[in-house]
Amino acid sequence: KAVGDDDVYPDLIKCLPPSALQKLQKLLQQYWETEKIPDEWRNAIVVPLHKKGSVTNPENYRGISLLPVVYKVLERIIADRLSTYRERTVREQQAGFRPGRSTVDQIFAISRMIEQRNKYGQSTYIAFLDFACAFDSPCRERIY
Repeated sequence: KAVGDDDVYPDLIKCLPPSALQKLQKLLQQYWETEKIPDEWRNAIVVPLHKKGSVTNPENYRGISLLPVVYKVLERIIADRLSTYRERTVREQQAGFRPGRSTVDQIFAISRMIEQRNKYGQSTYIAFLDFACAFDSPCRERIY
C-alpha cells in the first residue's frame, strides 16, 4: 500500500501496541469533538492510475489521492457511523451505496413492477438517466 505525505504505512497502525492505540483513539476523539483537524491532513498526493486503453490518452487515467493514514482512520470511523445511520433511515427499496445491494436488485424490482402492471393492463413509463462521467462535464467556474 502506498503512503501519503506523512510517510506512515497503513500496516503500521495495525501493529501498534494497545497503549499507542489508546492514544490514537483519544487524539481522534479530540478531533471529532472539536471538529478541527490539522491542515496538513487536507493535503493529498494525487497519483495517476492507468485504467485501460492507450497510455498516452489522459482520459484513460484516474487519480488516486494518497492521504495521511491517521486521517484515513478518522474518515473510516465517520463513514462507519454514517453507514450505520443510513441503514436505519433509508427505505428498503434503496440499493445505491449499500453493502450487499447492486443494480441487479433494482433491475429485478423494476421487472416485477412491469410484470404486475402488465398483468392489470396498466402502461409503464420509465426514464433511465446515465450519470457516467457526470462530474467531468460541468462548468468548473460556476461550481467554484
